[in-house]
Amino acid sequence: MVTWCFNVKGFQVLWSDFFADNPASGRVMEKCGFRDTGEVNWCSHLYHGDERPVKVMRLDYSLD
Repeated sequence: MVTWCFNVKGFQVLWSDFFADNPASGRVMEKCGFRDTGEVNWCSHLYHGDERPVKVMRLDYSLD
């Protein structure tokens, strides 16, 4: 999916996030090349309406 987004769709940056209390999701994203931005947002849309922190990840296109 990452390759398709960069090579077919032409994206230069991909953004993702995960619930802070689920660090395993963050590790999966890191294995795909995403890096922690240090930003934390609050999400109330997905988990019973409770505001929960999500950590923001970023992956930049690279020719490497």
